[in-house]
Amino acid sequence: LTNGVYDVEIASSAETANGIKMLSAFRWNFTAALGTFDGDGDGMPDQWEIDNGLDPNVDDADGDLDNDGMPNIYEYEQGLDPAVNDADGDADGDGATNLEEYEAGTDPNDPKSVPSEFGWIMWIMLIAVIAAVVLVVVLLMKRGKKPEPEAPYQEGNYPPPPPSEGYQQPGPDNQMQQPEAYQQPGPEQPPEVGPGTLPQE
Repeated sequence: LTNGVYDVEIASSAETANGIKMLSAFRWNFTAALGTFDGDGDGMPDQWEIDNGLDPNVDDADGDLDNDGMPNIYEYEQGLDPAVNDADGDADGDGATNLEEYEAGTDPNDPKSVPSEFGWIMWIMLIAVIAAVVLVVVLLMKRGKKPEPEAPYQEGNYPPPPPSEGYQQPGPDNQMQQPEAYQQPGPEQPPEVGPGTLPQE
């Protein structure tokens, strides 16, 4: 028998001395839930134990048929295979193996339920990925930006160089003066004639 609903008919041909039937035929409807029956009381249905190579008459909940470090009852509760070593598997794809989740007490079928150490690792990896993406974007933006061309030289574009020390720019208040001992000859002042000089004609 397997799980399902069955109709059973019970009938009898017995009669009394007067010819009256002692039992009338009737139909009995019942449901056979063989998949949930647990004859040995180990928390695992007998049919599941039979299907997976366990003994339905022995309490083997704490046993480990496949020697993967996870007991049979845990594999039954989490939908794992007690006959195959699936310790290194990752049922929920969260980066933690089935065995690591069993040892940490987290749910191997919930990707949001991860051992605490894996939580930190995932955060660090996420931050590293974001930082790498930002760095690549910044480098691409700098590489794609063209430098601005320099303006051609024109008078007035650049400030004049600073004057050297001791030099004063001639101006209205700072006229260049000739030495006092020298006077430019002119019509009002003929050159002096002295000994050793010849008069000019």
